Amino acid sequence: MSTQRESKVDESWKVVFHTTGSETYWVRAKDECELDEHGAYELEQIDHQHEWNDSEHDCNIRYLSSDEDRERLELHKMWKNGETKHGEQYYINGVKEWCNVQITREHHGAIFENCYFDSILCFDGVDFDQITLVNCEFYSRMTNIRNNCKGLTTETIAEKGTLMFEGDRDWNHDTHRYDWSYKPVVVMNFENTKIGHNVVNTKFLAVRADGTQLNHAGNVVTEEKMLKMTSDNPLGF
Repeated sequence: MSTQRESKVDESWKVVFHTTGSETYWVRAKDECELDEHGAYELEQIDHQHEWNDSEHDCNIRYLSSDEDRERLELHKMWKNGETKHGEQYYINGVKEWCNVQITREHHGAIFENCYFDSILCFDGVDFDQITLVNCEFYSRMTNIRNNCKGLTTETIAEKGTLMFEGDRDWNHDTHRYDWSYKPVVVMNFENTKIGHNVVNTKFLAVRADGTQLNHAGNVVTEEKMLKMTSDNPLGF
């Protein structure tokens, strides 16, 4: 259920248009051959005009500006101190981009709804149990969640020493399909870091039979899945 509410703070929006136009240059050249060789940019320019011919509205993107964030935090601080008449709880809805913003302990008590947290957004000193996330999504490889954050959970995908299989594929020009092959790897570490149901980081390390290390789990599957895929669906993952 949506928690949408009125706010004293105006929202930040990015309005995107697709535009077409024409540019006209008045230049000096010895002749047309020189003009064709050098073009308008390299010759002596007498005048230059730009004219927009058409503009079509593409989309509106909800983003959070640093000014909006600061204004909301000021009201949020008042609200947390009991000044409910003049303050208000920090609440944002539908934010997809973040401009010079980082989420800190000042945001404790805030509500984020239908937001997308991208990989570069910084979380510093946040206890995720003290903010409310409603239908939010995180990039699966977050890089700026600082070690001083709390409220994250760790899920072990495979124990150390587990045998798994790394898939590789080659294009078969006769069948016009990929042929998959699998080689065993021994897992040293395979765990997900999660915020709620969202996976925000994966730690993976495995060793191949030749002793080389594998540090991404993209094509790694269990033996059961390998057998199923080779028999039912050789086209892959």
